[in-house]
Amino acid sequence: MTGPPGELTLQQKTGLVSAEPNTAVSNATKFSEQIGSPAWPSPARGWWTVFVLLLAYTSSFVDRQIMSLLVEPIRAHFSITDTQFSLLHGLAFVTLYTVFGIPFGRLVDTYSRTNIASAGVAVWSTMTALCALASTYGQLFLARLGVGIGEATLSPAAYSLLSDSFPEERIGRAISVYYLGVSMGSGLAMIFGGYVIGLISQSHTVVLPLFGELQPWQCVLLLVGLPGIPIAILLKTTVREPARHGASKSDAPPPLRRAIRFLAQRRRFFVLYFAGLSALSALLNAWLSWIPVFFIRVHDWQPGEVGLRFGLAIIVFMSIGYWATARLAEVLQSRGYTDAVLRITLACALLGGLTGAAAMLTDSAEWALFLAGLCSLFIGSPWGIVSASIQIITPNRMRGLISALYHFIAVVVGLGLGPLVIALMTDRLFGAEQQGIRYSLCVGAAVLGPMAAALLVFALAPFRDALERVNS
Repeated sequence: MTGPPGELTLQQKTGLVSAEPNTAVSNATKFSEQIGSPAWPSPARGWWTVFVLLLAYTSSFVDRQIMSLLVEPIRAHFSITDTQFSLLHGLAFVTLYTVFGIPFGRLVDTYSRTNIASAGVAVWSTMTALCALASTYGQLFLARLGVGIGEATLSPAAYSLLSDSFPEERIGRAISVYYLGVSMGSGLAMIFGGYVIGLISQSHTVVLPLFGELQPWQCVLLLVGLPGIPIAILLKTTVREPARHGASKSDAPPPLRRAIRFLAQRRRFFVLYFAGLSALSALLNAWLSWIPVFFIRVHDWQPGEVGLRFGLAIIVFMSIGYWATARLAEVLQSRGYTDAVLRITLACALLGGLTGAAAMLTDSAEWALFLAGLCSLFIGSPWGIVSASIQIITPNRMRGLISALYHFIAVVVGLGLGPLVIALMTDRLFGAEQQGIRYSLCVGAAVLGPMAAALLVFALAPFRDALERVNS
């Protein structure tokens, strides 16, 4: 698909295919300069922004996912059920994440994105450390609420920063690298958490200066929370606020009613797209939350074994997946498939459901680990290109708000309901001991993966229409 000289093609507009130098992009850049649009940051500055945001996102997923390796000691310490733990892990985090997410998204469209993101990193890191000092279930629940508040700031600010740090043909790659934080953070949480638990599990308590006697699980939370503070300082002091492209300095964010009208005009696309992504997010969060418990209960692995083996599997498989989906999207776009992002995502959802169910049905621990890694690849890898596509079809001054809405829906369903449904099936249907978690995860994968794929099939036509509106 080509256009007249100097005009961006639809593939280039989607940000998933590189334009040839000195042709469409160079002409468009010259035109932007003529009408006074701000220059793009240098590549070095843009990729430094990606790197620091990647550190922050990795830290957020370490703090978020470390709880999945601490299920058994926390359950034993507070004498709670799987369902109560899932409320702690999911609902406590989601509650204020969702309450503050959309207002924070609105602030991203108005104020300094680096200030908002750095403050959020400091808040969630402090609250994770405070989780270690909780002496009751209620106190731990309240601290997890604080983690949700802090993490609600990052992704809306990050998407907006990255969208103004790279030309559109590079956004997909930049956000896919940022999304490595999911695999890196989740994997490092498993590896580090398992290592520390194994290292100090010989003692029932550990005495630390200033903090006194702590259980091993409390030491883990304290140690993963504190490193976020220097990351917040690095973000605040070294990442420059880029100019907002497509909006002049005097532009204010559009009234909320205009953003609502934008959503209403594309409601079929957003409803189907977000519904499919929510089902996929539910599977991803349920998977990351309960797979360590599966290996501990069903295959008798120790927390250190689970952390090292599954943590490495997540890092390797999901990191490969981010690169592969971004590259595959570029190839398909170059061949005229403007809906490549959705095609890849729905295929990954279907394959993730199948491999996840198969991982639960095999009696071999090694095959279960391999299939669980494949499932993680499929259900985790499309999120970079998905997030990039949302940025491209959204006006600059609405990106924070629409990104926050996207995360609001995906997190409420994904993290709030995904782990909870698995826990309820385990407690009420299959039995909380030994094999129950296996069948709960099997049913979850077999239902949620195909459900997400089906919803995304119906979103294909509205997605193409949304892209055509951008191009016109």
